[in-house]
Amino acid sequence: MGNPAYTISEGSITLDGADLITMTPEERSIQGIFLSFQNVTEIKGIKVSEYLRTIYNLHLPRISPGTGPLSPMLFSRFIKTLLVSCDIPEAFLERDLNV
Repeated sequence: MGNPAYTISEGSITLDGADLITMTPEERSIQGIFLSFQNVTEIKGIKVSEYLRTIYNLHLPRISPGTGPLSPMLFSRFIKTLLVSCDIPEAFLERDLNV
């Protein structure tokens, strides 16, 4: 599925009729499937808000075809409503990534 040390010898993996085995890691990411690490690297200088906005804008054409990327101001309004619903303080967005 992505690690060349492993091979799939039998069976299949499908999502909504699409064969995940033949997809690249990037194609699986676009479908919303990705790997999360337990011991992540801290990236000082990259704010959580900017990281989230970049990821959101990369997936936006799939979510809403024809829509342009969200500006920092529009994304801020959008993400703050989600923070409230998840009970996450706004200060979280200003943290450096994984710090």
